[in-house]
Order: sequence, then C-alpha cells, then structure tokens
Amino acid sequence: MISKKTMPASLAESLGPNWIENLPKHLHYSVIVTQTSSCKAHKPHEPKVMWANDAYYQLCDYSPNEIIGNSPFILQGPLTNKHALSDLQEALITGKPHSVEIVCYKKDGASFWNEFEVIPIANEQGNYTYCLSVQRDISEVKALQTTLKSNEALFRTLSETSPIGLFSTDADGNCTYTNSRWQEIFGITYAESLGKGWQNGIHIEDRQKVYENWLLNAQTKLEFDYQFRTQHKDKTVRVVRSTAKPLLSGEGHVIGFIGSVVDITDIELHKDALLKSKRLLKEMGAIASVGAWEVDLINNQIHWTEETYRIYGLPSTYEPNLDE
Repeated sequence: MISKKTMPASLAESLGPNWIENLPKHLHYSVIVTQTSSCKAHKPHEPKVMWANDAYYQLCDYSPNEIIGNSPFILQGPLTNKHALSDLQEALITGKPHSVEIVCYKKDGASFWNEFEVIPIANEQGNYTYCLSVQRDISEVKALQTTLKSNEALFRTLSETSPIGLFSTDADGNCTYTNSRWQEIFGITYAESLGKGWQNGIHIEDRQKVYENWLLNAQTKLEFDYQFRTQHKDKTVRVVRSTAKPLLSGEGHVIGFIGSVVDITDIELHKDALLKSKRLLKEMGAIASVGAWEVDLINNQIHWTEETYRIYGLPSTYEPNLDE
C-alpha cells in the first residue's frame, strides 16, 4: 500500500498531513508527485518528479533512475499538444486542479493517449510547492472514439443520399436526427425537427393520434408503423408512411427509436383514381346492362364486374377462369 514511508522523508513532510486523501481512489492509476519552486513562478521545464508509483513506470517504460529528479515532460513528443499543456500551466498557477488529454511517448518512442489530472498540493504553510498527477492510458478509448466518429460520418453520408426519410429519437419521442429527405417530406428544417419540433410537420388533424400511437409503441416495445399526413407551411399536404424500430438497452429498456418515412402521396392518388374508375365502370355497366371483365395474364385470372355475374345469372361467389 502507498504510504508516506515509500517516499523520501523530506518529501512526505513537505506534502503535509492531508496529501494522502487525494490518493485512495486513484491507486490503480499511474501516480507521480512533482516539485516546483513556486506555482506562480515555475516554467514548463522546471517541475521535477520526486516520487512515482509502480503503475507509472509501467505506463512509460522508464526506470526510477530515469524518472526521479527529472522533468515529467520527458514523455512529450512531436504530437504532444503544447497548447493543452499551457492551459494546464495556467490552472496550476492559480492552484486549481486541471485535467487534460494529450499524446505522450514511452521510452521506446511508442505514442499513447494519456489522460491525467494534476492537483496542486499545499504544504503546512499554504504554499503550492508540489503537484500530484494521476494518469492513465486511454489509447483504446480514443481508438474507439475515432472508429465511432468514422462510422457516424459514413452513416450521415449514406443517410443524406438516401431517397427515403431517416430519423432517430429518444425514448420520449424527442427527435435527435433527421436527414435531408425527411426534412423535405415534413417541410421543416433540421433545427425545427429536433426535440418535439417534428410534430409541427404533421397535419393538425393527425398530430395527436400519431403521438399517442408513438407513445404506445414505446411503452410496449413494438415496431411503429403508421400512415398519416404532413402539412407544409405553404399548406401542401402529403401522405406518408412511417416505420420505426425501438432501440433497447442491455437491460431491455427502450432508449430510443430509429426509423424511416416514405412519401406515398402518388400511390394513394393512384389508388383513389382506380377506385373511382371501378365505381364509374360499375355504375355505367348497370345503366347500360353491359358486363365487363379484366384479364390478369400473369396470374392466369379473370375478374368480372357485378353486371357480368347478373347477365350470366351466376352468383358473385363463382370464380371464372380462362379455360372455360
């Protein structure tokens, strides 16, 4: 266990009685104590390492003889962010703890991302003459962040070229993302779509039903599949179909939705036109006592109108075929 006995006596005494309170929660991290002539006077090259734990030597691959008495900036290299170190320096001048993430280098020149927090330590006279630095290698975390950013960039590129609207929300229905096609279908901007703003693009007569259906699916963890109307600011009305699947946490809780929106206005218009045409054909056939039929060559089927059944004196349950 780390104690004052593992440090030079003069260092342990100078740190004062409260220094160890900063250590227990960081014992599994790399820890060093540096000495400065005065926090208000020292320059970046002046700190000297007075003590380090074993984890620190494992982190940098240097030996105690190469670390103790030398500057901790021995770990700096070409990619080390000097501006971040300057910010750290300014914080220490005021006696405030400061955290930073920078690229450091091991003894063999291998780089790694180093996250560390530096805590100025006052002696019994209240002077900040020592600093406690707690460090850890976060290279894997940084690599994961880079991968996630790349994947996010790829997703957004694919999303922006998609012919259908794409969106994501949290579990409460607050929109967190929409692509350009979604914004075009709803007639609102990206900024207007975020949060609960997406509801403003829904036709006023459909808005409440859509939101209630959305909440029901969130509570039951079911896929959302709903047809409704959107209305643009210029009063243009579009018919859309929206589908979304819930995103579940490791514990099975709904944490959000990701889904799509398709503009089916033209399809619905064609359906309406077809129904009107069939209705008109039926009425005209009844008036003129003329039967009509339609042949489906792909499925080898024939469809009769009601007037044709009446002319032949057959029930509507009869199924005509092309072989007759």
